[in-house]
Amino acid sequence: MSGVLSAVAQTAAGVFSGAADPLTGVVTRVLTPPLREVYAVLLRAGVIEIVD
Repeated sequence: MSGVLSAVAQTAAGVFSGAADPLTGVVTRVLTPPLREVYAVLLRAGVIEIVD
């Protein structure tokens, strides 16, 4: 069973470690911080809300 878990962990690490396309990785790194800031401002302003 641990072999399956390690295979899943390696696959997940490969998927989330970065994009295969270098351009996609660069665009993601550039756009992520501003999009997080926009989301935070909208959340504080009450435009969006988190529903449990």
